[in-house]
Amino acid sequence: MPLSLPPLPSPVASLRAQAPADIVLLNGKIVTVDDRFMIAEALAIKGERIVAVGSNGEIEKHKGRARASLTSTVAP
Repeated sequence: MPLSLPPLPSPVASLRAQAPADIVLLNGKIVTVDDRFMIAEALAIKGERIVAVGSNGEIEKHKGRARASLTSTVAP
């Protein structure tokens, strides 16, 4: 009989359940260098990991006490 597992939570739902990001960078030009070379305006960092990249509105949800506003480009 095959083993049936419950579906995994989506990464976005998991991030919402976690503590707020340590650093939130808004109003920038974030070059992701992923397979689509997406350019976003904000990102959230928790510990040593980038936990979210997207629009200011999407990333505002991750803010805690610390945040910064960018006026330049962020690239790896």
